[in-house]
Amino acid sequence: MQPLAPSPAPKRFLITNLKGGSGKTTLAQNLLVAAALAGHPTAGYDTDAQAQLAEWWQARPDEATPVGMYARPLKGMHEALAAAEIEGPEAVRAAAQAITDALTPDEPCEVLVIDTPPGIEAYPAAYKLLALAADIVVVPCQPNQKDRSSTEKLLDFLAPLRKPVVTVLSRVKPRVSDTATTRRRLAALGADVCPVEIPDLTEVHRAGERGLGVMEVTGLKSAEDMTAVWKYLSSRAGMA
Repeated sequence: MQPLAPSPAPKRFLITNLKGGSGKTTLAQNLLVAAALAGHPTAGYDTDAQAQLAEWWQARPDEATPVGMYARPLKGMHEALAAAEIEGPEAVRAAAQAITDALTPDEPCEVLVIDTPPGIEAYPAAYKLLALAADIVVVPCQPNQKDRSSTEKLLDFLAPLRKPVVTVLSRVKPRVSDTATTRRRLAALGADVCPVEIPDLTEVHRAGERGLGVMEVTGLKSAEDMTAVWKYLSSRAGMA
């Protein structure tokens, strides 16, 4: 009997920012649903110790669009690498390979959405492995000064890795001047800014509380926005 061929690597979407509250998990939830509704076997990978993405998955109704879920805190990856350093270079390489290998699930998976915690700068080596394995890095950013500053720092960190990076304006309130300011400043940095914004609507959070994406609830205004964000990001990730 011939050994089974290894599973092909999925397209990996790394959802990340340095600070909390930027809308990472909300975006990850809805990208998972959008990808699954588009016909792709899809799974999430929760690296936040708070496990909010995994909790959302656990709350999904039985009749909801199927998505998979995996979890390993980024802090745990960092600790594994630190322990390996004591043993030497071979152990470090093995620990790094184990982290990367886990990003290719055994079950069929074409899209893997990786949610990250705030404070990723505390775990630079582990975070770098995730970023290098990603096909696209997605940076949600609220249109305010604190999120702009955090996003600019993250873009500087990611630049040497030469990975496709797209910023997505999230929790956007209507007719707020900071939205245009944020878009302009990110564009001035040469950032790829998604042309579709994620609105700050209660319906987005209520859908998430039920373990759903907005596309799974009839009549929600934000469903079209989330679908358009998915189409833009999947195109940037090289998906047909």
